[in-house]
Amino acid sequence: MTIVPLWIRIKLSSFRNKLTFSFLIITIIPLILIGILSFKLSNNIARDGILNSVTYSSNQLNESLTNRFKHMEYASNSMQYYMYTLILQPSATVSDQLDRFNYIKNNISNLESIFNFVNINVYTRPELLFSNQGITFFKIKDLTRRGVTEEELKQNLNQLQWRLQMNQEEPVVVSNSSGKRDYITIYNAFKKQDSQSLEYAYFIDIDEKEIAGMLSGSSPDPSVQSYIVDKSGRIISHPDHAKLNTTIDQGELQAIFHSAGHPLSFGQSQLIAHFNTVTDWYVVTDVPNRYISEHMNILVNILLMTVFLVIIVAIVISFFISNSLSTKVRRMSKVMSSFTLQETNEKLVDLHIPIIPDHIYRDELDHLAHVFNMMVQKMNDSFDKMLDLNLQEEKLRYQLLQSKINPHFLYNILESIKTCQSLGRIEDANTMITRLARFYRLILKKGDELISIEDEWHIASLYLDMEKVNIRTISWTITMDDGIQHFLIPKFTLQPLLENCIRHALSGSGEPLRITVCINYLDEDIVFTIKDTGAGIPTDRLKQIRSSLEQKSIHAEQFYAMNNVNMRLSLYGKHAAGIQIESEEGAGTTVTLRFPQMLPDDMEF
Repeated sequence: MTIVPLWIRIKLSSFRNKLTFSFLIITIIPLILIGILSFKLSNNIARDGILNSVTYSSNQLNESLTNRFKHMEYASNSMQYYMYTLILQPSATVSDQLDRFNYIKNNISNLESIFNFVNINVYTRPELLFSNQGITFFKIKDLTRRGVTEEELKQNLNQLQWRLQMNQEEPVVVSNSSGKRDYITIYNAFKKQDSQSLEYAYFIDIDEKEIAGMLSGSSPDPSVQSYIVDKSGRIISHPDHAKLNTTIDQGELQAIFHSAGHPLSFGQSQLIAHFNTVTDWYVVTDVPNRYISEHMNILVNILLMTVFLVIIVAIVISFFISNSLSTKVRRMSKVMSSFTLQETNEKLVDLHIPIIPDHIYRDELDHLAHVFNMMVQKMNDSFDKMLDLNLQEEKLRYQLLQSKINPHFLYNILESIKTCQSLGRIEDANTMITRLARFYRLILKKGDELISIEDEWHIASLYLDMEKVNIRTISWTITMDDGIQHFLIPKFTLQPLLENCIRHALSGSGEPLRITVCINYLDEDIVFTIKDTGAGIPTDRLKQIRSSLEQKSIHAEQFYAMNNVNMRLSLYGKHAAGIQIESEEGAGTTVTLRFPQMLPDDMEF
């Protein structure tokens, strides 16, 4: 019996996880197999691609060198004609000979300039007039400056020869510096059959650094080096000057002979050799295996990254498909679990399984979801009815609590009237009685729970007018935003707060009491700010008031009026609806009311 690890059983206990696991097995295993096969194929393709690219560059290099060497070969052919005209033709007068010399000398200068040669030197018999010219024309005995002898030249007469000449020191009149230079030279020598000495020899030089620059410039990487070697294995040109005129290993030379323009493995490198038909030299490119591996790694890493991304995409798609297939099951499970775990019916209305409208069912799960939604809807209807009944009950209870405020206010006003009569202020007492009558007439006229802000302020201003008769040191101002007076507010909201302000803010020192009322819009709410310049509230008492407001509880013996207003405001709003109070002892108190914007049903904009 196979024992499945606990963590796997836990992961696969979910229907979605089972689907996801199945999709991953189906997709990832083939992708891994394809990745392994692709890795092997791409490895070979990358290797061949790198070598083909280097081979192509090496072939282009050989063609560029061939063109440069052909310039020298073309100049050598021209020199053959010039030397025949100048030296081998029958002798003429001295004047004609000088004219011919000047003409040929100018042509040689043109060849140097056109093909950018370093030198074209001609060595002739000493008896000729121009052999002592010392710039282009020299005596045959000066051949020692070239590192060759007349006898060596006689071995290959009338044949173009190529060689590397190192550490050549130019005559002072020719060279701008006293340093020595390395040349790649093409030269030729001529001797008559009946003569024992040479008639002439000429050398055409280009700087070896020019060729070395072409070799290094064609390399795709410093580790890939190209060089020129002759058939004996002697290095003619190399980017590394220290390797000039050195001899390579015979095994390497044999590999060069067998390369024939194709990569051939030798040691830790691949050799690519192209035969140069002009010089009979080999242009060799040495490609280290390390260079191939590094560049193959780049391609392989790209392949692996691609496979990795495909696997990631496959995983994401697997999760997406499994999630899509299991959405209905998970929704039903989550909704039903939420329903069974609810301790109260507060969130019952949120239990709903989304399905296609108009009873178009794609499968049995849709039908089951519809039946569940019907059951929840019936429960929600019953819950709404119970909520409405509870709300009506709460409103009746707060209306009863509100009715306790009016007698409290009436007792205070009658007490003020009695005081005025006792002091002989009959006119003030009559004024207060008149305003009290108008005050209650307005309250009775507006029998609704919600009245306009304009009417609420009218009731509050009547109260302030009555208090002004008895307490002359109070004053007030009101500011409100445009159009805000048409919005609704629970009736008898301002008067209890203004009464608290007058009763508790007066310090008894006879200082005037200034009350400021501001009514403003704030997002989708309306904010009342009532600020006085009175005595303020002690810190301990302020904490008690705030705690009582946060609890939204009403106690007849403590903070009754403020808690009553706070509770009634909370019935009409959410979140910040209600009263907030700030106070500093000796500096005054600020009370803020916040409730949602409400308009009469018959009002249109």
